[in-house]
Amino acid sequence: MIAKPELDWLAILPELITGIGAMVVLLVGMGRAAWSRIACIAITAATLVSTFAFTLVEFNTARYGAFGGLVDSDELANAGRLIAVVSGLMALALAERGRADDGRH
Repeated sequence: MIAKPELDWLAILPELITGIGAMVVLLVGMGRAAWSRIACIAITAATLVSTFAFTLVEFNTARYGAFGGLVDSDELANAGRLIAVVSGLMALALAERGRADDGRH
């Protein structure tokens, strides 16, 4: 019998949330309706906040990694992910604040 590697879903959850959220934003962004832009911003914010939350949960826990230790995430990778998520949230706030189609330009 072939031994299956143990899959730790919490170890890959931030990457999984980010990937699925990006795919949903790309699909919703293809719409031409006015609600499409608002939905993209809301989905992006929800994706980044949930990635931030699960990264904080995973930050100081001793894990063996996903797929039997083949995919591992250390504290430096988590710190880089936190910096990327905070930068994404700041860019999202700045993009919403200074839209080009609001008539001020």
